[in-house]
Amino acid sequence: ISATTTYWVTAWNGSCESILRTAIVAKYNPLLTLTFTPAAPAVCGENTIIALTAAGDIETVNLINETFESGGLGVFSTVNNDANSAAIDNITKWQNYTSVFVPTTTNVWFPAVSSGFGTNKFALTLSDSNPYATNPTENSLVLTTAVNSTAFLDLTLTFKLYYSRYLDDGDVSYSEYATIDVSTDGGATYPTTLQTLIADTGIGTRFSAVSFNLNAFINQTNLKIRVRNHSWTGNGLLPDGVAVHDILLSGTRPLNTSFAWSGASLPDVYRNAGCP
Repeated sequence: ISATTTYWVTAWNGSCESILRTAIVAKYNPLLTLTFTPAAPAVCGENTIIALTAAGDIETVNLINETFESGGLGVFSTVNNDANSAAIDNITKWQNYTSVFVPTTTNVWFPAVSSGFGTNKFALTLSDSNPYATNPTENSLVLTTAVNSTAFLDLTLTFKLYYSRYLDDGDVSYSEYATIDVSTDGGATYPTTLQTLIADTGIGTRFSAVSFNLNAFINQTNLKIRVRNHSWTGNGLLPDGVAVHDILLSGTRPLNTSFAWSGASLPDVYRNAGCP
């Protein structure tokens, strides 16, 4: 291959092919190019200086690539910000689940949640708990360690999302919502909200693919993202939950052209202190 290429893997029994496909990315890093000036340098004599420059291409870099397949939350952490008891917080917090998962600690919400084929794993936070939460629940899936986007040419955040809410889509009579937020100070504050969700997104067995252009956050040395779920549980409301899968923050940047000379000693022309 001469460029980063995505291949799709399916199951085949000899007569039919599975509907589900899994993406396999073959990453290609271009080699740097060494250029001599002039193009046909004279290796003898004292009148011409030979300049050697190293020019590279661009490479695709993943700052976050979390599939949750190893169990746990990977490079993310769960952060609670509500006034409920520890027992309720332990139920509603973000946790790793295996497909197909049917909630067993809730009173009303019983979807079958599956992020992919077989025993695929995902992260999920619940709002409907047993015992009953007496205060609003708020749990965030937060990137544990900030990433550095310096020198990137572009930056994109993608992941798969399932969001189910108790209220009708667009109903804001109670504070039930989810947000995707960005921090540039290592998580001290999250002043930028990429999206506020007040409508069901995806279904339990088919997550919705979401994508955000994060070019505005290039050259940030302390970059974090979070997915926050806030649900009011009073007045008989039993809100549902949020699940995410395959979180990828990636972009392109110039290929590092640093190199070290090896092999035979440099000819005298390169050692001349008079050369620029």
